[in-house]
Amino acid sequence: MSGIYTGLQARIKAMNPLAYYVPCSGHSLNLVGTSAASSCLGSVSYSRFLQALYNFFSASTHRWDHLKAALPAEGIVVKSLSETRWGARADAVKAVFLHYRKIKSALENICSDSRQTVATKLEGESLIRQMEALETALLTVIWYKISTRFNATSLSLQKVETDLLSVVKLYESLISFVSEMRQGQFDEIEDQARAFAEPVYTETTKRTKKRKHFFDESVGTETQLDPHEKLKVDNFYTILDCLRNELEHRVNAYSEIKKLFRFLTEYDSMKYDDLKAQLELVVSTYSSDLEASVLDEFFAIQRHFVF
Repeated sequence: MSGIYTGLQARIKAMNPLAYYVPCSGHSLNLVGTSAASSCLGSVSYSRFLQALYNFFSASTHRWDHLKAALPAEGIVVKSLSETRWGARADAVKAVFLHYRKIKSALENICSDSRQTVATKLEGESLIRQMEALETALLTVIWYKISTRFNATSLSLQKVETDLLSVVKLYESLISFVSEMRQGQFDEIEDQARAFAEPVYTETTKRTKKRKHFFDESVGTETQLDPHEKLKVDNFYTILDCLRNELEHRVNAYSEIKKLFRFLTEYDSMKYDDLKAQLELVVSTYSSDLEASVLDEFFAIQRHFVF
């Protein structure tokens, strides 16, 4: 579909150079999520943890009953992930975020059940250790904040009344959200995570932040990152930077359309010079279909427009 050389996009443009290829905004947003979920080791490990948690409880009705018994009457049970839908990831993370300690309690009940096999207990104990780690709790809070906002945007993109100009605004809103989250929310997120798990990171070793030395530099002491800074740099920043880069890349697919047609819905808020420049761009783009007089005609009937 999207191939610029031999895809359907290229074939249609060969017939009509004025045809614009516009990718599905909802699908593009799902691809943004897929990219961010695989952007760093911590995020990949967390995705595996979520799926392992679901697989463990859903493997038998007995385990599932333990889970249901530990949750409130209207509690959200653990969910399976999907590589192509924000909604599935949002549901999976939300279940763990809302019932973190209760899910851990269900695992402990299963592991203390003498009727369970050794393999089941070992698997359950492994999941408990992961949930006791501050890193897992931290990634739960991070992905809950991200997936909740992105899923809401994804649902908005799927509405019938959402047009291409609205798509650009929704993507730009997400870019602002990611930028604001990156600037100063890590400490707040870390405080939330400490309510779920052990208050200290399981990884106590420091990471050496390597950089290249110039030929005239002596090799000195490198910057040392403690577990707090290491997780912030390697996971928090990496996930958010990936999201921002992907969003900016994909919003460009709609920006050209916005440049051409934003005057149709924003004409009443645009300055005269900007509106004139916009119309001139449209006339030059569709020179075989529109005449220069369309500018005067537009201004003449502008007051009668109702959208």
